Amino acid sequence: MSSSKFKLINLLILPIAMLLATGCGSDAYVKELSDGICELDEDGCPIDATDPDCTGDYTHCDPTDPTDPEVTSPIPSNMVIDTRNPVEYLTSICDDSFTPPIQILGVIDNAANQITVPLHYSVAGESATLGAYTKTVKVDASLSQEGEANVFLSFRWERQLVSSSGYITATIIVDDSAGNGDGRFVAKCGIADRNYYGIPLAIFDYPVTTMDYSQFTIKITSYVISDDDSEIFLPIVSPNTGAVWLNNNLGADYITVGNPNFNPHQQAITSQDPHAYGSLWQWGRKADGHQLVTYPNQASGVAVSGETSTKADEPTNSLFIKSDNDWRVNSDKSLWLGVDAPNRVCPKKYRLADDSEWIAEYDGRGALGWTFLPPSFLKLTATGRRNSVDGLVYGSGVDGHYWTSTVFNTNLSHTMFFNYYEDDSYMYQFVKAEGNPVRCRLDNGFL
Repeated sequence: MSSSKFKLINLLILPIAMLLATGCGSDAYVKELSDGICELDEDGCPIDATDPDCTGDYTHCDPTDPTDPEVTSPIPSNMVIDTRNPVEYLTSICDDSFTPPIQILGVIDNAANQITVPLHYSVAGESATLGAYTKTVKVDASLSQEGEANVFLSFRWERQLVSSSGYITATIIVDDSAGNGDGRFVAKCGIADRNYYGIPLAIFDYPVTTMDYSQFTIKITSYVISDDDSEIFLPIVSPNTGAVWLNNNLGADYITVGNPNFNPHQQAITSQDPHAYGSLWQWGRKADGHQLVTYPNQASGVAVSGETSTKADEPTNSLFIKSDNDWRVNSDKSLWLGVDAPNRVCPKKYRLADDSEWIAEYDGRGALGWTFLPPSFLKLTATGRRNSVDGLVYGSGVDGHYWTSTVFNTNLSHTMFFNYYEDDSYMYQFVKAEGNPVRCRLDNGFL
């Protein structure tokens, strides 16, 4: 865990009485309600070992007893699954203090909203047969938006042949046949309570070596968390289209954990607010450090990384690649296209908007800026751009060129452009090596 995250956690320490009352920081949210029934699996073991109704002798079910002849691990002796304790954040928020009000419900189902967990493994030798594995927990009804009392979530992978190294995929299966029977779970939403990293919804143990176990955790949060936990956003709802966007640019001070100005509830105060400017990205490039910029004031930006004129399809450093066209040797229009883009920089379920999705937010005004008309709900900033030829930052406080996912040709992609001094916004073409800001939109499949 980074030192910046420790700083954030220190700010969030709650009184002990509150921790005891809520179960925050434990698995108290993953519990079996006392209903007089102990539900067993096909091996005669409790589906939930913490169920107070399961009072029989289930020592044969204890995976921690290596002397038990009935306990076998699905992991073959020549295979190791890495211990990484992955976490999935499920955003569920209802907050009428925003204009328009925010209402986004986190959903888990067995279709478009199914949670999948990639687990890295390595095999000593040519191959191994991985056995099937399932871990099931019953979800606390108090965490259901619909008050559903009989929802079971199973963490599962199937028996399969594996070789060398790579990833296996575990899936979360929803079983509410004893509840609503609609095959989905809707997470309880509430006021954005600044519990940034959320509360546990379900915790699944899974084997990583012959007898060792790791955990996969699903958490409910009112926020959108970046893949590396370094940025925390609030989702905002468009009054024009109903689309959901992130409230700040990628890399903005307000959403960067550990930054002195960290406050994910805050959007840009003006279009010339340097704490909301954020990073400047080359189109389609990963978050490798090339995008980082500091802003001493509203009118100037200083790039953190140096420059190089050597193109690379897979850069091995953070140097900004100078070019009068693409930063890559071989252009690829798919790098930022869609929610599963190869070089995705937005948080999970979010992506760059295309031209038409930006235009739909014009609201008939033509302007997304701040000049003579009220600012849009996006509160876009005149961040400026990093020039593709010399690597310097220009235009901070004057204009904003926001990358879209729309590619014009081999060397050019589209931006949504506005100028501080004009009441207009329009699509503009820039070479892919240019550095521009990014604002992310929730993919339509999750609306």
